Amino acid sequence: MKTPFIVLALAATGAAFFAGYWPANQNRLAAEQSLKAVEGRLERAEALNRLYGLQSKLVDLQATVEARNFGDAQGKSTVFFDAIRTESTRPDQAQARGVLESILAGRDSVTGALTQNDPAVQELLNNAMARLREALGEPPSPVPAAAPSPV
Repeated sequence: MKTPFIVLALAATGAAFFAGYWPANQNRLAAEQSLKAVEGRLERAEALNRLYGLQSKLVDLQATVEARNFGDAQGKSTVFFDAIRTESTRPDQAQARGVLESILAGRDSVTGALTQNDPAVQELLNNAMARLREALGEPPSPVPAAAPSPV
């Protein structure tokens, strides 16, 4: 007489356990899947944010060159190109790696122009900016129209 009661109690306990376990387990699995998706988006956002940081460094370098402060520009150039090298080796920058390496390939040209105080370095930096904007998925920056010469 006791045996059917014990079996019935165990069955009821097991049914109650699975009735609570199954929905909770499904919620946990859905939450883990959602977390993985959010982590992926966060990694992409952080990679994009670092590219925007590179763009900011390049804008600062361009402004320094435009002000004809070539000594300060050399230091900023080193910081910029070192950051480009670091970023190009990161695994989360796979889609931008080619562009970053092409910018890095112009390092010697920029450094040489800066050491010679050549204002034409601005064109090299503009090309680097165009490639960096390409890596960011932005349209190329508009080229300012030349001011009309006074007659």
